Amino acid sequence: YLRMNFKTISSKKALFGKRVLARASLNAPFIRGVGYQGRLFSNAKTILYLKKRGATIFLIGHRGRPKGRRVSSLSLRPLIKPLTRILNSRVIFLKNPLSSDSLKRARSLPKGSIALFENIRFFSGEEKNDLVFAKKLASFGDLYVNEAFADSGNKHASIVSLPRLMESYAGFQFAKEVKELSRFRKNYKKPGVVLIGGVKIETKLGVIEELLRGGGDILLGGHVANIALFQKSGFSLKLSKNEMKASLSLKKIIKTSKNIFLPLDLVVREGSGVKIKPAFHVTLKDSIIDIGPETSDFFIKKLLKAETVLWNGPMGVIEKREGERANKKIAEALAKARSKRIVGGGETVAYLEKIRLSKHFSFVSTGGGAMLKFIGEGTLLGIKAIEINKN
Repeated sequence: YLRMNFKTISSKKALFGKRVLARASLNAPFIRGVGYQGRLFSNAKTILYLKKRGATIFLIGHRGRPKGRRVSSLSLRPLIKPLTRILNSRVIFLKNPLSSDSLKRARSLPKGSIALFENIRFFSGEEKNDLVFAKKLASFGDLYVNEAFADSGNKHASIVSLPRLMESYAGFQFAKEVKELSRFRKNYKKPGVVLIGGVKIETKLGVIEELLRGGGDILLGGHVANIALFQKSGFSLKLSKNEMKASLSLKKIIKTSKNIFLPLDLVVREGSGVKIKPAFHVTLKDSIIDIGPETSDFFIKKLLKAETVLWNGPMGVIEKREGERANKKIAEALAKARSKRIVGGGETVAYLEKIRLSKHFSFVSTGGGAMLKFIGEGTLLGIKAIEINKN
């Protein structure tokens, strides 16, 4: 994929008067009230490129997991204000993109207009990857652009089916993600170290296996590490079917690899205070909120010796002040490092933006699970859907 098998939108010369469906990256998390603006900004270059060339742009995106129902707290309407500021353009809101009134209004918009569809996951056809639903969306436009790398691992209608119904392209940020992560995947300088935290163990297994084959060290924190520690201790955990399958696979990998490192100590909540405990003394009754100081110091030593670092997922419960200490310490150390440092994942990047360190990293990916899946497998469903020789 260093030679990409898809076209970027810059290769399309005649854009004036075209109606473009742009799958945008709009699922912006919040850390203690501070919104992750990076994902919203990541769409700007492509949208403004289209606007300048006289195209009418319809933004398609989602927030959260409403499961096909309208959930007022997950509406995209509040994004009108920040998008208007970022794009320096009026943004029109279409509450029901499936209605005939919305379609009629869309077709009457002047060239260069920008419209935002309501949360696409409010409609059950999206997550079901329903072809009829995709065809209704396709009726709004002439072209499709994918600028939502973070969502491109999902088998959803706006990612997979819609681009197969029309002339399709990659946005500028999407193409940059594929290029940078392909370069990391194929040619990263050794020694390489991967720091993995967060909660979704099933999305992280592939990249762990891939990078272990390349001889890299894997440092585990967050809920992923907690699951691995408890599995190692023989505790019976209440996990989903996918989590259980992934955790058992991870347990086998840890047994056979000398390159995976688990926390040495953990910060746990005790009453109204916190306490540091050795990792092997922690039980299911303990509420774990962070990796401990001995672990963060050990991880930092490993990270600073690396030529290449990949970071995905927070080390602790960073929504709480007492759970962010290790994350901040690691972020500050990596911000000053000279290595190639790639970071991704909504919460991780949101936190780096909050403490104003994201600009000190070599490459900031909009993707979390998608970034890891791409590094593990070399492609994504959303990439395959816009390929030149797609089926």
